Amino acid sequence: AAIKKRPGMYVGYGDLEHLQSFLTGYHMGARFDVGSGDELSKFANEFWDFVDKRYGDGRNNRTWSQIIIEQCEGNAREDSFSMFFKLVSEFFGHDLNLAEPLRD
Repeated sequence: AAIKKRPGMYVGYGDLEHLQSFLTGYHMGARFDVGSGDELSKFANEFWDFVDKRYGDGRNNRTWSQIIIEQCEGNAREDSFSMFFKLVSEFFGHDLNLAEPLRD
């Protein structure tokens, strides 16, 4: 019910593709070892600040993904995907393990 009432807080926009991505991420996070609860909390609470301090201009109306995409010229879609994982590794000081499922 919360997503239906305030989709912008959860999925950015009230469209079905964003909702699918959110729900897929929720499912995959429950299924795969994506780091400890502390790491997930740190990501949720501090990653935007990390990206904004590096590349942003202090505007609070953009997501971390928008800031990263703006940094990529040319093929922004592929370059920003790679840049995200590079920044996550720098942020945590190690790569996150997204390869091994915890349960089937």
